[in-house]
Amino acid sequence: MAAKRDPWTVLGVTSSSSPEAVRKAYLALVRVHHPDRYPPGSREARMHEERMKEITEAYQAILHQRLAAGSAPAGPRTRPRPTRTATRVRWDPQSLHCITHGRWAVIFCLVCDAPLCSRCDPALTGYCRLHRRGG
Repeated sequence: MAAKRDPWTVLGVTSSSSPEAVRKAYLALVRVHHPDRYPPGSREARMHEERMKEITEAYQAILHQRLAAGSAPAGPRTRPRPTRTATRVRWDPQSLHCITHGRWAVIFCLVCDAPLCSRCDPALTGYCRLHRRGG
């Protein structure tokens, strides 16, 4: 079994790189080496599958090092997650239905946490009628 390479070298970044730079390097390597880009069962696909395993392990090792050191990785979320109201029971089956149409809720309003079906919010914007712009 081959010795593991330094995760920073695998991703082509330095240990002083920002979390966003590490993430960008990882995604760039995934775009190049993902085995689904090659004919199934081919030698190329197997080679790139092994390379992807190495890249993924390196990225996870770097994330683990950063979390252990106390710096959070850069994530896609730019705004804080809305807090849910304490009065609503999370797993009550009725709370998972749209109040207006009685259908299963696909999404919840980001402001008031009201359950919304695809008729209430066809574009799945995450806002009820009261909180949608212009509404």
